[in-house]
Amino acid sequence: VDDNCNGAIDEGVTTAYYLDGDGDGYGGSTTANACAAPTGYVIVGGDCNDSVGSIHPNATEICNGADDNCNGQIDEGVKITYFQDNDGDGYGSSATTQACSKPSTYSTLNGDCNDANPAIHPGVAEVCNSLDDNCNGQTDEGLTFTTYYQDADVDGYGNAAVSKSACSLPAGYVLDHTDCDDAHATAHPGVPTDLCAADGSGNGIDENCNSVTDEGCTAAVTCSGPTTLVDFTSGKGGHGWSGSGSWQDGGSNNAWGGAWALVYAKDPANGYQSGTNAATGSINIPAGTKFIEFDVGAFWNVLTDDGQWPPNNTSYDTSVSMIFTFTGATPVTLSNKGSTLQSNVAVKVAVPAGVSSPVTATVTVANAKSSSAYYGGFSVLRIKATCN
Repeated sequence: VDDNCNGAIDEGVTTAYYLDGDGDGYGGSTTANACAAPTGYVIVGGDCNDSVGSIHPNATEICNGADDNCNGQIDEGVKITYFQDNDGDGYGSSATTQACSKPSTYSTLNGDCNDANPAIHPGVAEVCNSLDDNCNGQTDEGLTFTTYYQDADVDGYGNAAVSKSACSLPAGYVLDHTDCDDAHATAHPGVPTDLCAADGSGNGIDENCNSVTDEGCTAAVTCSGPTTLVDFTSGKGGHGWSGSGSWQDGGSNNAWGGAWALVYAKDPANGYQSGTNAATGSINIPAGTKFIEFDVGAFWNVLTDDGQWPPNNTSYDTSVSMIFTFTGATPVTLSNKGSTLQSNVAVKVAVPAGVSSPVTATVTVANAKSSSAYYGGFSVLRIKATCN
């Protein structure tokens, strides 16, 4: 009704009402101006979803992915914080996300200090592995630790100067700490004696760890050249050698000079004397000697009655041998067959490994047979020690 007859009806006295499509008491954006609320309209607006009765400005926000209280935010203050759990042990790392329900590979528990190892997380029992198993900031706490010693040469004996405290045996370590030389596996307590080389020399290592190096060994000798041990060219006789045979002085005769021995000798009173003459003596050779060298002045089979060499076409059934025997070794035999003179010969005999000084050499002139031969024998000028 146009009460004031101004051509307008209810001007200035109507009220704006909001359509409440979901009946929750809050209207949406559809309005109507009227003197009284039309059916389906309410006086309060602001409903951001007028098709859902639980959504309106006075609703309590719940975690559902919707703006329940129509404040322009979704699930504010109601989301749950979850922690990324890559190893699936039930404990997450510091990486987080917020959601209404737990996403895959996330956990409600955090504090995992190693999210790549499911055996490591808070609450687990600490084990001996140099890791912080229970994520309390400590490693191997509460376990029994033992001191172990480095065994660099892997002989079962450790070096007291290099140790490590650990709850289990580290690689390359042992419990023992009595090794005096951790660079040589042959050196440790319990070795009976120090090791010596074949020539008797030591190696500078205290193998049996008794603080004495190379006991029982001799100093190594480096030979600078041949060393004369016996010189038969000076003096008479056998120079202390003896035996059933005789060493005789050859006088000034160059071929015979030195010591020489006879198989047969003509004795006007007794006729021919036959037999094998031998002479024996000891040679003290220096450590490191590899060879004994015999300088042979003459080595022959027979001489005629007048002391002259027989004609080359004269044949005699004769043989002369020199045999040199080192103590504990196989004899070395040098022999000559026939009537040829051999003069100024250097004969080397290797010293067998393990032979110790003094070395005994037995020299034998053996079994010359001839009805007309008076002499058979050899002469040795000197005996030398050499390394090559």
